[in-house]
Amino acid sequence: MRPIPTRRRSLVVAAAVVTTLLTAAAPAVGGATAGVRAADAAPAASSDGGQLQSRSMMPDGAPDSPAAVAQRQAHARTANACAAGSAPAASGSQALGVDVASYQHPNGAAIDWGAAARSGQSFVVVKATEGTTYSNPYLTGDVNGARAAGIYTGAYHYARPSSAAGSAAAQASYFARAYNALHGNLLPPVLDLETTGGLSAAQLIDWTHTFLYQLQSLTGRVPVIYTGPYFWIDNMANTTGFTRYPLWVAHYTTCAQPMAFGGWKSWTFWQYNDGAYNNPPAVPGIGQSVDRNRFAGSKAQLAALNIGAFHGTASRSAFPDGSFVRVDGAAPIYRIAGLAPVYVSNWANVGGPKPVKIISVEQFYTLRATPLDGTFLNASPRGSVYRVAGGAPLVVTNWAKFGGVKPYVTVDAAAVDHAGQNGVWSHLNALPADGTFLNCAHSGSVYRVAGGAPLYVTTWSAFGGVKPYTTVDDLAIAYAGRGGGYNRLNYYPADGTFLNGAQSGAVYQVKGGHASHLSSWSLVGGIQPYTTVDQAAINNAGKASFWSHLR
Repeated sequence: MRPIPTRRRSLVVAAAVVTTLLTAAAPAVGGATAGVRAADAAPAASSDGGQLQSRSMMPDGAPDSPAAVAQRQAHARTANACAAGSAPAASGSQALGVDVASYQHPNGAAIDWGAAARSGQSFVVVKATEGTTYSNPYLTGDVNGARAAGIYTGAYHYARPSSAAGSAAAQASYFARAYNALHGNLLPPVLDLETTGGLSAAQLIDWTHTFLYQLQSLTGRVPVIYTGPYFWIDNMANTTGFTRYPLWVAHYTTCAQPMAFGGWKSWTFWQYNDGAYNNPPAVPGIGQSVDRNRFAGSKAQLAALNIGAFHGTASRSAFPDGSFVRVDGAAPIYRIAGLAPVYVSNWANVGGPKPVKIISVEQFYTLRATPLDGTFLNASPRGSVYRVAGGAPLVVTNWAKFGGVKPYVTVDAAAVDHAGQNGVWSHLNALPADGTFLNCAHSGSVYRVAGGAPLYVTTWSAFGGVKPYTTVDDLAIAYAGRGGGYNRLNYYPADGTFLNGAQSGAVYQVKGGHASHLSSWSLVGGIQPYTTVDQAAINNAGKASFWSHLR
């Protein structure tokens, strides 16, 4: 692993550890006054400057070379301005973990995951891939061994942002295949971003958007970004455009919190030590020095990020709308809406404590990942109403548009506000799934969602006839992306979205709201996931009214 160069610079240290983004760490609903608990972390420290270490995971261009490790371990460090200490201030509630690559298997040596678990390691993130050619030969063995020892597992991709290493979409696809092949419960997939490949900041930002969009579409999980503050500031222009993704920050310091950057208000994981900084004791069972990490919450809270696939085979008789469930041995409580578990952060938001049905993990995964399309939700306590379409809650401004009040489920407003985030919040999508058809209740206009945006449909024949659709409030589309409840649709498709014109068969890639014709899939590393749309939406891009969702 190679270090990100360390420099002296003024800084602002993050003051909060856990926000709603991570409330994978949200506590159980325990009583009439229970709610989301404050973060169990050391108070933030401040600094007027000082040496703060950021570093990288292990690249495999020359796979996990001892020379790279020696360079990292010999890297000069100076005292920083925070209070002295050999490691960041500890919090007993924060789960500890490691990340490993082939370097941790010198001469093919195995890792004793049982010993690692007994030493207090709660999670491990294993390197899976690099570029489009390298796969870690120890990936499956480490994941299975750690799982057997009771350690939560995940996987990461070491990014090579250059055309020689494959496009962003091709690298994401390569990683997704390895990640999905692990099956079972996993922590979210991780993009390890610490090299530029010679790209400018604007190019690297575009590359990263494309990679993350592709990865999420192929895994169904919101990815985590691993990076260091100085790399992000210097090479990503300190962009604040990625805060919807959880942050895994690499930053070595004796301060109580890592440095704040990129608009993130908090971190989900913190790599606070590379196994050499301040000479920590070895991790039992791992023969080489290894990175040390914290999760912004307890091991029980970490469990909410360690999820698998939902089957959607549950029945309404077993899980009626409005009922409350909790998995045996776990803390979070959910309210059933459209056969999906919608998280309850505070009993007060759903009318006070109610009877809760205790279910098994197996029963939990018979539920749907998101509520059935068409489900109406009343977000309590504010009383806002939403209709689920493509798994996302689209705002309803007036019941009259639906012929009067319809059956609805009262849910915790926090679940709507945090839709699309990880863990317990993941049972509502931030945006409707691509391919979702929307019918405007008042005008009757039809749209198909692509890259989170509604693209106009002129004729059902373009799709072989009428398809299942969800009737929604016209204003949810007209005001898409304008803030508040209207942010559950993008106004323009997300950068990197691929469109296929239904009538022409032509393929386009969206950048900055503009659909650029793609002459060959080979230009983007091969066929990528795409959404078929009405060709007229592309041909009339930039015109007024319903054509305005493409530039």
